[in-house]
Amino acid sequence: MSGKKNNKLEGEEVIEFDFDEILKAFSKYSNPLTIAGIMISIITCWYVRTRDVANLMGKYLLGLDPYVFMRYAESIVINGFLPQIDILRYYPTFFDTTRELLMPSYFIAYIYKILHFFNSAVSIPDAAIISPVILTCVGIIFFYLLVKDMFNNSTAFIATMLLVTVQGFLFRTSAGFPEKESAAIFFIFPFLFFYLRS
Repeated sequence: MSGKKNNKLEGEEVIEFDFDEILKAFSKYSNPLTIAGIMISIITCWYVRTRDVANLMGKYLLGLDPYVFMRYAESIVINGFLPQIDILRYYPTFFDTTRELLMPSYFIAYIYKILHFFNSAVSIPDAAIISPVILTCVGIIFFYLLVKDMFNNSTAFIATMLLVTVQGFLFRTSAGFPEKESAAIFFIFPFLFFYLRS
């Protein structure tokens, strides 16, 4: 590393990123079959999970807990944070929000901010309805790549198509059900993929 000043303290590790190596590592996924498989998987995932959007009329969710996550997301969007005490739960002792998994609420809030930036007509309930589908589609990309690395393109395609259409997985990740499962899918498959790649 000649010519570069090293400001590393004693015992401190420095993490350096070689973006050329990262691009080279991902170039093996630029195969037309891989891209086609991922695109078909995403389109199928999106299609089967958004069939009920019209019935939700931009305000209904598919469970009770999703309404709490949506209410927390509204607080995050309006106030910029979530109060530690939720005075609308467990009266008179109330509820400590740090005891709740808040990832779905933050996902709804930030998906709302992104969508609202491009379309001011988007509301927080709209973001709550569509957020599980967006998170699942991102997770599915990494599931496809994970199975492709372990086996091959055809196995990855079949496994992904089965996963996106299996009934038990479908309900918990459908539009209108912003729960912990879709947030978990967003993290677990990328985690497994990058763990395998490392």
